[in-house]
Order: sequence, then C-alpha cells, then structure tokens
Amino acid sequence: MIHGLLLDLDGTLINQDDKISLSVKNLVKDFAEQIPVSIISGRESREVKKFANELSLNYIQFSDNGARVIDNKNGDTIISVSIEEGLVKNIFSKILEKKLKFLATTNDKTFNSLVNVDSFDISTIVICLEEFEDAKAFSSEYSEELGLRVNISSDSNRERYYVNINHSHVSKGVAVNHFCRFYSLNKSKVMAIGDSYNDLEMLKEVGISVAMENAPIEVKDVARYVVKDVNSDGVEEALLKFSHRSFF
Repeated sequence: MIHGLLLDLDGTLINQDDKISLSVKNLVKDFAEQIPVSIISGRESREVKKFANELSLNYIQFSDNGARVIDNKNGDTIISVSIEEGLVKNIFSKILEKKLKFLATTNDKTFNSLVNVDSFDISTIVICLEEFEDAKAFSSEYSEELGLRVNISSDSNRERYYVNINHSHVSKGVAVNHFCRFYSLNKSKVMAIGDSYNDLEMLKEVGISVAMENAPIEVKDVARYVVKDVNSDGVEEALLKFSHRSFF
C-alpha cells in the first residue's frame, strides 16, 4: 500500500522542454487527492513551487536537493540550510579561476554571475559542465571537504552535467526522512521516482524505489523497479502499476 509519493523533476517529471505530459499530470493529481505527494529537486524553490502548483500539490515540497523545505499551502520556507560562508568563498574562487558556469541560490534569489552575488547565505551551488568526467573530477575535489555534500545530476539527454553542492546535512535521503516524519509515514510504504545520481540516497531510503529508463546504470541498480524514460511517460507507467494493484 503506497502512503506517500516523492518525485524528482528533471528527467523524471519533466522533459528537456520543461514540460509535464498531460497524462502524467492528471495521474499525479489523482494520487495527490489521496496521499501526500512531494517534489524533491535540485532546482531552486521558485521552480519547485511552480511545478507543485501546476500539479495542485498542497503538501511540503523540497528544493535545492532538500536544503529548503516549502509549505506549498502558503509558499513559506519552513526549513533552510546554508553552506558555511568560508566554503562558499572557496568554491566561488575556484569558479572564478576556471571560468565555470554556475548557479547559486539564496533564500529568494538565484545568481549566475559572481558580480551579482550580494549574500553568502547560499543553500546550493550548481556547477554546469558538458562532460561527465569533468563533473566527476570537480565533484571528487570537494566531496571530501568537511561540511559539504556533493553529487552529480544531468539533463534528460545527458548533454549537460551538474555538480550540486550543499551543506553536509542536506540530501534527498534526508528529505525523505523529513517527509516521513512530517506526515507520520513508514518509509517502506513510500514510493520515490528519480533518474540521476542525486536521487540515489532518496531511492535507497524508501520501500518502493523506481528509476527511469534514462537513468545511469548506477541509479537503476539501486532501484526496485525500472520504468520507461521521461519522453515515454515512465512516471505514468510506475503509478499505473501500483494503482492497478489497489495500493492506496
């Protein structure tokens, strides 16, 4: 019996055009009328709220890989975890040195230029790279750093890779635990669907883990089920599989 549903955005719910198919949208709305449904994404809170509203999700939502928890009934941020300022400055120095493309998120702003940064209260830094090996190298450089959690995600076509940097207490796995505590759910009864490396901890934490066909092999290997890719409405396949089993 499914008691809760957690969904990644890029490559899972939405395709490369930032669209949710109508069939997936309607099915997610149906589920949300019966059980808590939350997005867990590396995207900023504004983007997560936009898609949550499109799906009529009046539950807590998770942006910035779980660094921000949003009450989508009123749009308020109820939890926010920032990276330590000294580490932020160190990463920005590396970005400047290597002339890297990036996004940095504060509570209410997103920056893509160091000239525009007016606060070091940063919850997420995302480095954009075109080669997986470059993303892996950058990730390795900071993954051993105390106080940081570093993982890799990608767009649905694997044409761009993103190094996601958060506080060490932040991950999609931690977000799963918060979701379950908030709604008094048993993790074994929660379904999570994802497609990228930053979904690994989320998929490991739940009882019903689903990977998209467009996911890397490492993600598929930890999932209990693998469904069609995002362009073939894999989320619909997963949800229909369980709704037909009367898992509510």
